[in-house]
Formats: sequence, C-alpha cells, structure tokens
Amino acid sequence: PDMIVALVAILKAGGAYVPLDPGSPKERLAYMLEDAQPAMLLTQIGLLDNLPVFNNPILPLDSAEFITFLASQSDSNPAMASLHKGQLSYVIYTSGSTGRPKGVMIAHAGFENYLRWTMDNYLTGRAVDSLVSSPLVFDATVTSIYRPLISGGTVTLIRDGSELNDMAWRLCAPGKGKLIKITPAHLTALGRELQENKVFFSPNLFVIGGEALPAATVKLWREISPESRLFNEYGPTEAVVGCVVFDATEQEEEEGDDA
Repeated sequence: PDMIVALVAILKAGGAYVPLDPGSPKERLAYMLEDAQPAMLLTQIGLLDNLPVFNNPILPLDSAEFITFLASQSDSNPAMASLHKGQLSYVIYTSGSTGRPKGVMIAHAGFENYLRWTMDNYLTGRAVDSLVSSPLVFDATVTSIYRPLISGGTVTLIRDGSELNDMAWRLCAPGKGKLIKITPAHLTALGRELQENKVFFSPNLFVIGGEALPAATVKLWREISPESRLFNEYGPTEAVVGCVVFDATEQEEEEGDDA
C-alpha cells in the first residue's frame, strides 16, 4: 500500500516517478538510476540491501525517522501542484532485449488522455475495482491502478509468487466484478484453474496485453464466464500503455487464429 500512496503523492507534488523492480539485477537498477538521475529514492528498509549505490537521498517509507516526520506534519490537505500537460508524469524503462534499456518519458497529456479513454470504454462511467498482479515496471499496471483510483474504486494488490491462486480466490469471492490487466498466458492458466474447480464467479473485465491472444483462450473464457468482457489491448511503452484495442468478446470463433 505504501507504494500506491507514494505514486499518488509524487504526482500530486508535481513530480515524476521511475518505478524500479527490487528483484532486478543490481546492474540494471544502477544503470536506470544513473540514466534517469532521480532526485530521491523511495523504498523500504527490507529492500535497502538489494539497491545499488545511490548518491542522492534515500527515504525508506517504513523507517522510524519518516514515521516521526509524518506525525509532526499538519493534517491539512495541500493544494495540487500547478501542472501543465507537457510536464513529465513517469518514466518506464524498456526491457533492453534489443540493446540497452531506454527510458520512455510519459507526459501528463498522454497519461490523462489514456485514462479518460479507459473511463469511457472500460466499465463506462462507474467506480471500478481492480486486481493488480503485475509490477510497476510494466506500464500495463497503469490501467489497473489509476482507472479505479480516478473513479472511486478499490485497488487490490496481489502478492508476488502467488498471483494465480490469489487471483482465482478473489474472483470467486462475493461482490461485483473487477477490472484485471493480464497477459494471455496468465489468462489461460487462470481460466483452466477456474474451469477445473467448477466455481461460480461474477463477470469481470479483462484487459489483455503483452503477447498474442490465442483464439483458444477466448473460447475457454466464453465457456466458463460468457458474461465477462475480453479486451485485447496493444501498445508499445512509448504509446502510453495502449493505442489499439479490440473487443474479443464478440469475435467470431476461428480455431487456431489469434485474437
């Protein structure tokens, strides 16, 4: 939860954030920190040993010093910093599979445009709850974090290493359906898990990306949850999450093809 609060706080203060995965090799983290030159590193005490050398301030959000500092502050709600649409909101680094990782700088204009589009097309005009199972270093997480927050919904974070079981359990819990950003491979595995256990769950909205969506996966979800919606979303990091979307729910069945 500290992570989500920190993201909103950075944006509200007029800053921009660079998400780091503490599980990444130190060499990659060191390169990203050297390349991006952030003014401050927000982290937690348990992650300090995983971090490379960083010469600017390091602030563990769960440290006694920081908690004492927070307690001394006023409860008043500061005004939103003055922002313009060209101002930087976040930087996400590519995988570097074709060379050195590149930091993609996303301005508020594109960030806002994408989120407004999700408000109009993903469960239009209503508060949305979501399950978040992907790390911040993937821009797919932008959808499942900010779409609920800007509509008054709830964000539920799934723990690393237990994504499939936790997600299956939460989908079967009573309540309204959720928005879930997921890869085709995880969607297939989740569908097979639910099909095998023959459980009932509310209709959900799945936004799928990261790789090709097999037609067999679409067929599987039509069988186990015909009222769920499947949106196949494509977009490189440079395009602000997604730039092409296809509603695979209404797709005609064509065995062997990808959606």
